[in-house]
Amino acid sequence: MTFPLAVPTFYGKIKIDSFVKSSFCLEIVAGDVSRLLSGLTSAATVLDQKTTFYRRIKICHAAVVGRSFEDAQEMLRALAGILFGRQRIRVLAEREGRRLVEEREEEVKAAQAGRAPHVCAAIGELMVITADGGRINTIQPVPDERWKEDRVGVVYDAVPQPDPAAKLGEYKGAKAQTKTYVASMEKWESFGWMLWVEALRRGYEAAKQVLFLADGAKPIRELKNLHFPKAIFILDFWHVVEHLAESARAAFGEETKAAIAAREKWKQKLWNGKVEGIILDLQEQSRRLGPPLKDDPESSPRRVLYRDAFSFFPNNKDAMDYPRYRAQGWPIGSGVAESGVKQFAKRVKGTEMHWNVSHTGAEEMLALCALFNSEDGHWDRYWDRRAQGGAE
Repeated sequence: MTFPLAVPTFYGKIKIDSFVKSSFCLEIVAGDVSRLLSGLTSAATVLDQKTTFYRRIKICHAAVVGRSFEDAQEMLRALAGILFGRQRIRVLAEREGRRLVEEREEEVKAAQAGRAPHVCAAIGELMVITADGGRINTIQPVPDERWKEDRVGVVYDAVPQPDPAAKLGEYKGAKAQTKTYVASMEKWESFGWMLWVEALRRGYEAAKQVLFLADGAKPIRELKNLHFPKAIFILDFWHVVEHLAESARAAFGEETKAAIAAREKWKQKLWNGKVEGIILDLQEQSRRLGPPLKDDPESSPRRVLYRDAFSFFPNNKDAMDYPRYRAQGWPIGSGVAESGVKQFAKRVKGTEMHWNVSHTGAEEMLALCALFNSEDGHWDRYWDRRAQGGAE
């Protein structure tokens, strides 16, 4: 080794004119290499975390969009080059769904304590809240108990389209705008709190006009009365028509001329707001057949007529003012909720699908589906927030 030497380092070239100084320089160079490797390792770790995180987004997206985890596996393989098995995809998707469920529970507790969620955007002139139930095939020890009800709620803003002179079957009603969803296997009582929080997030408290649109099921009516007292309740028109058709068959026989005539007459009365006349007609037919007998099944003509004449129509007549609803341009059908149930069913319903009810199954996937299907950018906001906190 000939001195002096010029040795390049991280700090620039160092002039070495003795052996002692060369030893010191070697230590500096060694330190440079160590720091460089450490920096590369750190950068690789960050890159790996980001890769893992964005891969998780793709996995959850495929798990929701596909009809099954097998579909998700094929989509990820073909479109993203991710070679994960269906079981691993399921575990990762349901783990993210569990995070969503736990966040939702915390939001409900906070709202119950008076800490309402942040309002994302003004709802506009009209807010509509609607809910319906579907069926999911679950894992149960008793085969007859496998099919359990899932609940789907929708909150959306709408643009009224008044048309008081519309003929039966021609009315379009308010046009739905941005829809957001809540879905769960929980009972209606618990589900009501979730739907309430979602409505608060959409601006329920400040909304000028709120409608609650659903069928006449008792649990849904109770949910509305508890959580949305200022909302006007509207009974789905076509659901009421189904009741009229059942009563016509009960009174006059299956698809007889008399049954068809009664159904059409009552349907036109309903459209025109003459609900009291319908109730009188149904009660007359019920008395003609007589009261239900002890051994009559639920589907017997006597029970059907008696139930509609003395319970369903009298108890729900305040929600059947369809001429008023048309004059305001409000919706009269819960098709948005029914469409939501069908949309979710594409992913979670099927005789070949068997879900655990909670913690590792249906509840988690429903939460993930609700996040994905919401049209207010909630999916993107969620992952942006997750990115700020780092991936698991």
